[in-house]
Parts: sequence; structure tokens; C-alpha cells
Amino acid sequence: MGADVGLVAATIQIDAYAETYAAARSLAEAIRSALQRFSGTVASVEIQSVFMGSGPLDFYEEPVEAYRVSQDYLFWHREA
Repeated sequence: MGADVGLVAATIQIDAYAETYAAARSLAEAIRSALQRFSGTVASVEIQSVFMGSGPLDFYEEPVEAYRVSQDYLFWHREA
């Protein structure tokens, strides 16, 4: 007997870095706009939909002197 092939979710964290807080937030918003509700095939993976899981969370990274906005996305895709 074979296993059922269905939908599974992968959580991917995407961080936007910039020299200013406004630029980091703007980049994070552009990422959200591009990914929210995305569906299609990428590298032979059939993505059904993308949803923001958590975030945005704002940080200032002292070592690199940059602002970071962190967002987690749930990529729902078909099992291979």
C-alpha cells in the first residue's frame, strides 16, 4: 500500500535587512506583497498557497549596523 499524497506546509523565515528602519519595513512589505497567496510551480514543487505565519518582528542588528524585519511564511505544497 502506498502513502497518500496530499498537502504539506513548510515554514520559511525571510528577513529583510536595510540601513534604515523605514527601508527595512518597505522591503518586508514588498516581500509580503509578492508572496501572500502565491501559487505556482517553483523548481518542480507545486505550491498551492503562501500565508504569513508570524511577524513582522523588528530588530536592530548591532554587529552589521542594520535594521531587520523578520517574517515567517507557510508554504503549502503538494507532497512529492
